[in-house]
Amino acid sequence: MGLFGKKYDEMDFEIKSQNHKDTGTLYNSQGYDFKGFDKDGFDSKGWNKEGIHKDTGTRFFQGFDKDGFNEYGRNVAGWDKDGFGSHGNHINTGTKFNEDGFDKEGYNEDGWNKEGYNEDTRTKFNEDGWNKEGYNEDTRTKYAKDGWNKEGYNEDGFDSKGWSKEGIHKDTGTKYAKDGWNKEGYNEDGWNKEGIHKDTGTRFFQGFDQKRFNPEGWNGSGINKITATKYDEEGFAVNGWNDEGFYKSGLLAKFNTIEFNMIPFKGQEKFAKLRSGGTVDFYDSDSPAYILNVKLNDCSNEQKKILILKIRHSFKIKPSIFPTEKSVGAYWQTDLIDREIAKALLKRIITNFSNDTDSQDFEVLEYKKDEDDKLEKSKSGKFKEKFKNFKFRGHTKLKRGHDIRYDSNGKMIKTGKE
Repeated sequence: MGLFGKKYDEMDFEIKSQNHKDTGTLYNSQGYDFKGFDKDGFDSKGWNKEGIHKDTGTRFFQGFDKDGFNEYGRNVAGWDKDGFGSHGNHINTGTKFNEDGFDKEGYNEDGWNKEGYNEDTRTKFNEDGWNKEGYNEDTRTKYAKDGWNKEGYNEDGFDSKGWSKEGIHKDTGTKYAKDGWNKEGYNEDGWNKEGIHKDTGTRFFQGFDQKRFNPEGWNGSGINKITATKYDEEGFAVNGWNDEGFYKSGLLAKFNTIEFNMIPFKGQEKFAKLRSGGTVDFYDSDSPAYILNVKLNDCSNEQKKILILKIRHSFKIKPSIFPTEKSVGAYWQTDLIDREIAKALLKRIITNFSNDTDSQDFEVLEYKKDEDDKLEKSKSGKFKEKFKNFKFRGHTKLKRGHDIRYDSNGKMIKTGKE
């Protein structure tokens, strides 16, 4: 009986004589012994113990050796025996280093192999005179003649700039030096000298840069970064509107309570609805056109009539106009649709409307007295009230030099020479 009472191994070879159970010889019915070789010394794949193939008489058969590697040491998938590909990465880690931290040449990330030899010098000391364990070649200690160790720290644990490994500065005993920067070059708020934030790697953190301006150049108080005022270089405030009542797109505007929207429509869509919220579809075409939507709000009938007249006169060709109780719609079909032309059209309409209402002395229905409210002299030499605090009605002319007075309810009670 063999080991532990077994007579035959898993391949049915007798353990003691090594004869096969079925044939009674050293070879099974396929002609292989208990080690897997035939009488000529080749296994079932044609390889002998020395790795020579019976068909080629060499170490290679169909381009690969016994272990499946070609003459360049790579298998059919391109990996070598240590698991590194031709690109240098390891099959298991996907990096230059295997699970033990060594590359295909046997060196770790710091340039040392298992025997302590340096990749660059091929000796046990690197170019700076330090060995793998951190001993200096000249002093045979962990500190060089100048007092610094391999990592650049002195015996007190500080580097040449006064920082410890933990990022504590020797002069302040904190994570910040006297100049306010930490070891990595960031201040207490997380910004470096170049204005980059440590958490985002960009010039912005939580929507603002180091000086608290957003990407559009505005701070929380509505001050512009470039002009240091509440207006940008083009005269627009943080909300996008300028003092003339135009939005920065140039296609939206406000005059008193009247709202304007000019659309440079290039076609394809079927219709555009009135901005008043009504159900009238005044433009039902897929042709290119300049489309004007006007929301009247508290505009008087007199003002609406003037506005319609000015819209008609402002377009180069007579437009189609569709007034409702609370809105006015207009469009001018043309093949030439341009955003700048649309902006110019809107400005022309409002300018013409403003110039006309400028010559009117409308009865004041509501008025809030501000310190800044006063008569202003226009380019034409006429005087006009600031529009922002008024709603107007009537057609009485305002003549130069007249003074407007109001009662306690804001009603105009007298006009006369100053």
